[in-house]
Amino acid sequence: MVENSTYDATEIFVDGGGEAMVYIHGGAWVDVNTTPKMFEGLSKSVKKSLDKDLSQYSIEYRLSPGVKHPLHLHDVLSNLARLVKDKSITKLHLLGHSVGATLCWQILTAKRELTSIIDIETLNTIRSSISNVFMVSGIYSLKKLLEEYPEYDAFVSKAFEDINDFQELAESVEYVPKNANLHIIHSYEDEKVTYLQPNLLVRSLQEKQVSYTTFTSHLGKHDDICDGQTLADYVVRQLS
Repeated sequence: MVENSTYDATEIFVDGGGEAMVYIHGGAWVDVNTTPKMFEGLSKSVKKSLDKDLSQYSIEYRLSPGVKHPLHLHDVLSNLARLVKDKSITKLHLLGHSVGATLCWQILTAKRELTSIIDIETLNTIRSSISNVFMVSGIYSLKKLLEEYPEYDAFVSKAFEDINDFQELAESVEYVPKNANLHIIHSYEDEKVTYLQPNLLVRSLQEKQVSYTTFTSHLGKHDDICDGQTLADYVVRQLS
């Protein structure tokens, strides 16, 4: 395994106490122009409106085709574990956009990919500290994604040797930690990820009787959602 060298790319928006928000960017596992800095505006809006101290960070991970699954998840987990330790984080909120939301879901539920990157005690420490998980325009089924958008194989094939390596919802939903408050967020204007993906997740959660909250609104197009005040206001309401 190539050593993860992305921790130093962590964006520190607000550095402070033990309650923290950690953002995870998307970019279809491949887009070098989608970086941790994309959440700078959102972090400022949250800080301005939230009436309490909240540390805010945004983490990086290596991209494809330089690496393939599960190394994106490995990087996110190792960076998150190090951040929790370095900053003494005791209450952790996650917000992921697009593939970042997918990675949030994997942080909560992935099993088979983890043994080579993180010990179970550290993983349990991360998962037990998680409070709110905001999953914005996420991808939760690669098989259904490619059925709907066959052209997306252009980036999926760079990120995965085989789409069967992706843990589908039927395999993962039962592992959601009971302490995690799930927020499934989607925009009416999203032109890149349709309602199919959040609906698949909701259906799976209902089948296993896992609690969740959905928020669908006029949040803008896919790449603009995290720049809007509406998302910031929703996050602040949940954290207040």
